[in-house]
Amino acid sequence: MIKDLETVMFDASFIGKKFSSGDKTYKVTVADNFAYTDPVDESVSKNQGLRIIFSDCSRIIFRLSGTGSAGATIRLYIDSYEKDPQKIDQDPQVRKRSSYST
Repeated sequence: MIKDLETVMFDASFIGKKFSSGDKTYKVTVADNFAYTDPVDESVSKNQGLRIIFSDCSRIIFRLSGTGSAGATIRLYIDSYEKDPQKIDQDPQVRKRSSYST
């Protein structure tokens, strides 16, 4: 799965691609396998996960984790920027009935 995702993300046409969800549209500005620099000793850990950053700073991150010799756990982090103050304190696990398609 990760190799297939890398193939899509690292294609030159992926930057600038737009995705929509609900009333929002997200435009890809960065697609990479990110590195982490330790703030204390400045050591660099490469290949920490696949990262997609959108023009509004929303992001999706895929990270492999696991200690077993076979298989892995894929951690998925999704952050979406919200500038509408009316929506900020809403419960993210509750969807309004009007949002459902019939």
